[in-house]
Amino acid sequence: MMLECWINTKTRRYYKIAVYDDLLGDRILMRNWGSMDNKLGRVTYDLLLNAEQEQKKLQAIRKKRKGNNYKLFSQ
Repeated sequence: MMLECWINTKTRRYYKIAVYDDLLGDRILMRNWGSMDNKLGRVTYDLLLNAEQEQKKLQAIRKKRKGNNYKLFSQ
């Protein structure tokens, strides 16, 4: 399982991603984001079809987080 947590200290928002295998052996990308000041947030799940798609999605997410001033908190 791969887990990353991104935090924007200025806006006090977080963005978490996790990649794991489900019970059927499918590769899943979970994305969770929201505010650190309340319980509002959202979770989405995406089925990853192959390793290439997984890497492309992760690179796109990391690029967007860095562009929005998020800092990698844990990996």
